[in-house]
Amino acid sequence: MLKVFATAAMLLLFACKAENKVLPVNAMKVVMWDLLQIDEFATLYLAKDTSLNVLDSSKLLYAKVFAFHKLDQKQFFESLTWYRENVEAFKQLTDSVSAYATRQREERFLAPTPMPSNAPVR
Repeated sequence: MLKVFATAAMLLLFACKAENKVLPVNAMKVVMWDLLQIDEFATLYLAKDTSLNVLDSSKLLYAKVFAFHKLDQKQFFESLTWYRENVEAFKQLTDSVSAYATRQREERFLAPTPMPSNAPVR
């Protein structure tokens, strides 16, 4: 019985240590949103520039995102792997990224534009 308890305690200890390395959903969603924007930028603009290597340019931009968020590539991909292996957490993450993306688009594109002070009133 003692062996079973000790084994369970060790597994729980290692599981908790592994989860501590995982970025929380709120941090991960922002990083993923930034990386998704880089992918979109690479697809729409970098691919058109034949003087650039899209893959190298994307890697450079990814590195800048990781530096901005004060994390490294290894930490991000370990977190991503953990989320992929934990279905409920991954669903929560993808839902959070989607909601965050919607809010970002609304703030950017639905914000009222100020009218110039000399504009005629209709």
